[in-house]
Amino acid sequence: MSDKDMAIIEAVASLMKSEGYIVEMIGEDELIDGLSDKSDGQAWNVVIASNVIFSMARHEEVLSRLSILENNGCAVVNPSSGVIRCRRDVQTSIFNKRCVATPISSVVSLNGINPDDELPIEDVVAFKDLVFPLWVKRGDACAQVSDDVVFVENQEQLESVLQRFRYRGISSAVLSSHVVGDLVKFYGVEGTDFFYWSYADVNHGKFGLERINGLQKQFPFDEKCLQSAADEASKAVGVPVYGGDAIITEKGAVRIIDFNDWPSFSSCRDDAAKAICERIKFEINILKNKIQ
Repeated sequence: MSDKDMAIIEAVASLMKSEGYIVEMIGEDELIDGLSDKSDGQAWNVVIASNVIFSMARHEEVLSRLSILENNGCAVVNPSSGVIRCRRDVQTSIFNKRCVATPISSVVSLNGINPDDELPIEDVVAFKDLVFPLWVKRGDACAQVSDDVVFVENQEQLESVLQRFRYRGISSAVLSSHVVGDLVKFYGVEGTDFFYWSYADVNHGKFGLERINGLQKQFPFDEKCLQSAADEASKAVGVPVYGGDAIITEKGAVRIIDFNDWPSFSSCRDDAAKAICERIKFEINILKNKIQ
């Protein structure tokens, strides 16, 4: 867990303590005895009043344990089922069904295809309205290395990327239309008034891909439309605490290109922590009403 991730966890815990709630911070290894293969290091979970947990964990074993706790009457923010649905191929299918404001996208299954075979793309995915250039994204996990998200301009490049995915053992890919416009980052807590957005720094992105769209033009748009689209994505996958990226087109249209659970909220931590506490207290009240 990064220092920024730890900071939002601690900020929420501190606020809940200040309001008189009993708060305990526990690690992944305390939830799962003998937990192995923690690829992202120790993630912390915060237990409030014994029956509410907020967690930034993504490890499969931890999510399984949290699911059991949820089935036994514990509330988890974000719910384990929602975190699982943030897997890109699953998320894309849900967004397509729910008509969330995203670029036109299709999921390509790479399971059962021998990496040494020719890959007739037209037999794997119906292009429909997809046209080049495209983004090819790893579907079975979030982007971890630069080759997990690739910009392609023709079918030859597309076939090459999918071939590399298959050699790496990646089971699925998401193909998304390229949308020209301004790149913005957003953060929100569904069910609260909190929503924060800012223009992305195209010169300091994770893999340098932000530069493909060029300098920000700052096209005018309705901020409420961005929040509405983000909240709709949140409800579709079931993660009330969220962050992501969107493109604002020249005509002011919003297209969400990335959506994830539990960002670090480093640029808006204080307000985000208050909103997360508000959402946690909402969950506490739901549990109280169930008991009554």
